[in-house]
Order: sequence, then structure tokens, then C-alpha cells
Amino acid sequence: DFPAAQWHEVIDANLTSTFLCCRAAAALMRSQRSGAIVNISSDIAFSGDAGRSAYAAAKAGILGLTRSLALELATTGVRANAVAPGRIETPRVRANYTDAEWEAAAKRIPIGHAGQPEDVAEAVAYLVSDGAKHVTGQTIHVNGGRIMT
Repeated sequence: DFPAAQWHEVIDANLTSTFLCCRAAAALMRSQRSGAIVNISSDIAFSGDAGRSAYAAAKAGILGLTRSLALELATTGVRANAVAPGRIETPRVRANYTDAEWEAAAKRIPIGHAGQPEDVAEAVAYLVSDGAKHVTGQTIHVNGGRIMT
């Protein structure tokens, strides 16, 4: 029952936009023979989520795109990696849940609470740093262990 127009909207907003940004950035990075691309996926790319098939497909597509870019760009000095956040407490996400729903969801995260935007930012900062100069084609999970449950 999922409308095709809605499918395209979700795919374009998440996957096509990532492809277009990567294409533009990769051209510049290739010419300077250095750079680091970090794409944002989701733990839903690995687990799926009822009622969110387009989102899950788009986020899984980002991972395939990232791995392909890593291979395509490796000889040019450009790395490509991804971060797959789980539940991150942002105003937009938090607004979708009552306090009771939010607390119940937190209990399903092994660490016991949602992540913060800073947690995702730290993973991205690592991947663009010299500390990750030999890391490409990888995904860092920032989800408090939720992907394992």
C-alpha cells in the first residue's frame, strides 16, 4: 500500500541526495588527491523497521554506495566511510514520542539511553582525522548496542 511517490521522496531525500553530495565532493577530493567522505546511514539499514521500508532501503543503499566509493577512490587518496546512528535524542526525533514511549525504547538499548548528536559528531570527527588514515569502506555503529538486540 506504500505509494510510489512517497517511496521516491524518501529515496531521493536520503540516498539520491547522498549520491549527489558524494559526486561533487569526490571530484574535488580526487583533484587534490586527498579527502575523507563520511556518509550518515542508520541502524535501520541493518535491522529494517516495520512501516519504514523506503527509509531502510535508502539507508542500506548509502552503505553500498560508501563501500563502492571506498574502492573507487582508494588509489586517489580519498577515503569513504559511514556512521550508522541508532536512536539519537534530537528535538525532531524526541517530538515523535511520549515520555513513556521514550523511556520504554531506552530500555531496549543496552546502554540504557538514547545517544546525543555529539556522539555521532565524535564518530565523524574520528573518521575524517589522521587517526583513521587507514580506514576506508567501514561503518561505525553509534547506537548504544541497540544493533545487537
